[in-house]
Amino acid sequence: MRKRILFTSLTACLALSSVAVVAADDSFSVSELAPIYRNYADPLFTSVGSFMGAGWSHTAEAHKFPGFDLTIGATFAKIPSSVGTFNLGNIGLDKNKYYGENNTPVEKLTAPTFTNDGAVKAPELYRNLAGKQEIEIPMLDGNDLGFLGVPLLQVGVGLPLGTEIQVRLMPGAKSIVDKLMDAEDFSVDKLSMWGVGVKHDIKQWIPVISHVPFLQISCQLTYSQFKSEFSGEKLSLKPSDFKSTLSDAGQSWNDQSIAVGISSFTGTLLVGASLPIFQPYLGLGFNNCKNTTQLNGSYPKFTYKENSSLDYEVEKDPVDVEVKDTHLNTMMGFRLKLAVVALYYQFDIQPDYKTHTAGLAITIR
Repeated sequence: MRKRILFTSLTACLALSSVAVVAADDSFSVSELAPIYRNYADPLFTSVGSFMGAGWSHTAEAHKFPGFDLTIGATFAKIPSSVGTFNLGNIGLDKNKYYGENNTPVEKLTAPTFTNDGAVKAPELYRNLAGKQEIEIPMLDGNDLGFLGVPLLQVGVGLPLGTEIQVRLMPGAKSIVDKLMDAEDFSVDKLSMWGVGVKHDIKQWIPVISHVPFLQISCQLTYSQFKSEFSGEKLSLKPSDFKSTLSDAGQSWNDQSIAVGISSFTGTLLVGASLPIFQPYLGLGFNNCKNTTQLNGSYPKFTYKENSSLDYEVEKDPVDVEVKDTHLNTMMGFRLKLAVVALYYQFDIQPDYKTHTAGLAITIR
């Protein structure tokens, strides 16, 4: 518990890193742990990318000029229980250097992910240096997180030629992060979450179909971004956190900070029907997610000396990585139109993750 928040935040930086495990026999860098923390936090950050790209529409129709709408809603991404654990022997760790309690091979060690309900506890994991010294690797327990969601505030404005511009804010982002990182000595230095989108009526350009009165066909592009930076005593990573015998004194570790960025770019074809009250629609598209992570400041890099002593040197800004993923996104939804007020619901399906969005819109076409 003492370092739970520290390593949860370290996870945010290293979780989706593609850094390879490259280390000399007599040294150890925190970047070597990237495969562990990537797998630990993968369900959390995949769900964030899912809900950032979801819930942008409550109809397949684009606003006419000068129409507009104001939408208040919430998006929730369900995290499946199937992603609650991972095997330490299948993530690329050097099996000659990593082992569990009583020299248990890593392939026999199962670790929980961030979302695990607590049924699986974090195993003890050790790393030897030149076969002479060892340090204990900080491992993480789950946080019993079955879903993740944020409130949404969105505005759409109609332009000429059947084009609509959309702007989205997620005002609850900071409070959600504060809840997940509930701890003293923790500072959210920067945090923002926003998005922009454009929707265009393509039905008007299709012969014959353009004259079908109730049919709606449009295409939509959206971009969403989450940026954050954290610091504080609970986020520091010092030699003693690896249960080494080395003193933390003699070096200041208070310049450490963690920067996390997640972006989502989506493209969707929407088809719907404009009926008097009930207006259903379907969508098919893609979601391209990008994760950028940085570990900034001074961090310990352990070394083994020939005289059988363990020492460390200071490593500056050890991690700066970017990871991308693109997947298919299908959706279905409807809205109940009551004069200028509409109630809506949308269901998005992405690989392993399902997202629900619901809310209220004040709209003038």
